[in-house]
Amino acid sequence: MKKGRPSNPFSVSRLGPRGASYLFVEGDSVDRYISLLDRVGIVELSGCEGSGKSTLLYTIETELRERGCATNLFRCRDDVQQLPFFWRLQLRRAEYCFLDGGERLNHRQLEKLVRFCRRRNIRLLATTHEPLEVGEVLPMAAGLDQLSRLITQVAGTAADQEHVQALLERRGGNA
Repeated sequence: MKKGRPSNPFSVSRLGPRGASYLFVEGDSVDRYISLLDRVGIVELSGCEGSGKSTLLYTIETELRERGCATNLFRCRDDVQQLPFFWRLQLRRAEYCFLDGGERLNHRQLEKLVRFCRRRNIRLLATTHEPLEVGEVLPMAAGLDQLSRLITQVAGTAADQEHVQALLERRGGNA
């Protein structure tokens, strides 16, 4: 494996933004997350690699954009740890701001982004490995049902539940 490439085969960085849709557990939906975001204003999706944070973020962003909402997406990576120079201009007409990799953003820029979004009533959804403590934190973990459905979808055959459970336990919940 090349240095710097994620070990997670389902990583959004392998599929590209909007490359896959989040697999909701039964009774859950994108509308629940949008309602929470609308109600509290700032939400953090926090969890380990492979827990579905970025996939859920892109699923929500795509849904809102398709509904005609003004969205703006920022991606932080190891080599991009700051917002674009004109980020305030990019958010000028935004209703929703999405930040993928929030833990990589330097602390001062994160504070400025949060303050900007609060002042302008822009809802902010961020992914992070550790809580940033700037909004409501939703812990993320890949569940047995979700992972089994994902394997079935990708492989085309039903996943062995016991094998999937053993993998989850061995990897600490990381898909």
